[in-house]
Amino acid sequence: MRPIVDARAIHKHFGALHVLKGVDLVVAERELVFVIGPSGSGKSTLLRCLNRLEAPSSGSVVVDGVDLLDPRTDINHARQRIVAAAGRERHHQRNRPGRIGLGEGGAGNEDRAKQRCRNA
Repeated sequence: MRPIVDARAIHKHFGALHVLKGVDLVVAERELVFVIGPSGSGKSTLLRCLNRLEAPSSGSVVVDGVDLLDPRTDINHARQRIVAAAGRERHHQRNRPGRIGLGEGGAGNEDRAKQRCRNA
């Protein structure tokens, strides 16, 4: 089975600050993955790179077979199927078949993060 999210060797720099250092993330369809860590550890940056709200400095991001870093990709069209729920953001859309939910939770917030992705 092909992964729904396949991110490899993601690096992100903000000037001299190296925020993401070679992150790999492979997620199968219907699999739930939680990105948990302390403030400033790169959780939101990773999610922003996965839906290309932030361009990774290097690496590859393929979501549902679409290479999001390919300059020929219509990113606005690709994002219509991606929902990101980072931090305390709340999405009021009902779950729609075919949507890919990306969510973040802080330590101890696994249930809330899971619910945000389900409600996205």
